[in-house]
Amino acid sequence: MFVPCHTTLLPTYREIYRDVLSFDGNRCVKFHMKDELPLDAVRHCIALALTYHQRKKLRC
Repeated sequence: MFVPCHTTLLPTYREIYRDVLSFDGNRCVKFHMKDELPLDAVRHCIALALTYHQRKKLRC
């Protein structure tokens, strides 16, 4: 799953899910075909991405 590198999303994902998800560089969450997909974590990450700009406005 690719994430825009100019956002704070990947550092947030790393902070919350460092023991659940695998990361590559500053814009990629990696999933291995042989592993079960961590649906709760993926759903939460997608929700964070979809509300990123809305939450960013609230911080300003």
